[in-house]
Amino acid sequence: QDALFLARYAEDGTLVWLRDAPCAGTCRIASVESFADGSLLVGGAFTGSLILGPGDPRQATLISAGDTEDGFIAHYTAGGAILTGLHVPSVGGSVVTALEREVGGDILAAVALSGRTTLGQPGDPGRVVLDAPAEGVQVAVARYLLDASLDAVLPLGGAGDDVPRSLWALDDGGFALAGSFAGSLSADGLALQSLAGSDAMVLRYSAAWSPLAITQLGGGGDELGAAVVGQPDGSLWVAGTLCGGVAPCSVTAGVGAAAPVELYDLDGSTGFVAALSEGGEARWVWLAGGGLVTVGALGADPSGGVIGGNFEDRVIVGAGGPDAQERISGGGSDGLVVALIP
Repeated sequence: QDALFLARYAEDGTLVWLRDAPCAGTCRIASVESFADGSLLVGGAFTGSLILGPGDPRQATLISAGDTEDGFIAHYTAGGAILTGLHVPSVGGSVVTALEREVGGDILAAVALSGRTTLGQPGDPGRVVLDAPAEGVQVAVARYLLDASLDAVLPLGGAGDDVPRSLWALDDGGFALAGSFAGSLSADGLALQSLAGSDAMVLRYSAAWSPLAITQLGGGGDELGAAVVGQPDGSLWVAGTLCGGVAPCSVTAGVGAAAPVELYDLDGSTGFVAALSEGGEARWVWLAGGGLVTVGALGADPSGGVIGGNFEDRVIVGAGGPDAQERISGGGSDGLVVALIP
């Protein structure tokens, strides 16, 4: 029997609490988000059964719909007690890859799904059933209210594998979504076509869930938007990886935009951070290249930001800039943490 675990540590590194979630099958965590009140959102997928908050008054026992993975969402208090356990059953496979909480406390969830997937709990009148294409993975964004009822669903479909990676709730009630898509991606007011392989995407939606800005980063390899963070001035910072599997490679940041940023002769897998205006235009793009570089995490505020990832062989942080620095790996894959100023 496998089990998930969730641990909270104090600032000095001492363990505050440790909670488990036993599963009779397989289980994995794909997203963890913490908030100012200390509460936590956890998302992922499981097969068989999964017990969230074992022994808690609100313990939730989830049973998978079939042999493929089902998604789940767990909401924990600051003290580690389970508040809500939500099930995303699927015949074909689903996983909750990104979570966020809106200003009023409602939960936003991004789901990667295949086959037939149901959003909303049993007995919920707003329950929605989505059928993904016969081949490929579809994206859906869902809003759950504080009482765990389903309030809205935005499906984003097309031919190929589409993967959501990060959500950010905007102050105006909208949201931003970062991830990748291959082939086509379409929804109301949205129609994208990847250039080659998979392209990175950053989608900005209004409070009414209509598209406000679309940024596509595409080139000769596989591009991925791994994390997005909003700034007080309304701009977005997005981080990820460019040119996976291809070297040398060129990428356009803002495919189809009035003022795209062209990036030439990248040395294969290259990490990036880009600042996007409210209209989706790339203000600047920062690079970390030179070897096999992957960026998967981003934190940012008005004073600057920090990225996390890994690299093989070597990395040049700030590649092409006046303050570029080179690091050599220890022989395998090394971790990478870089602090940035605006």
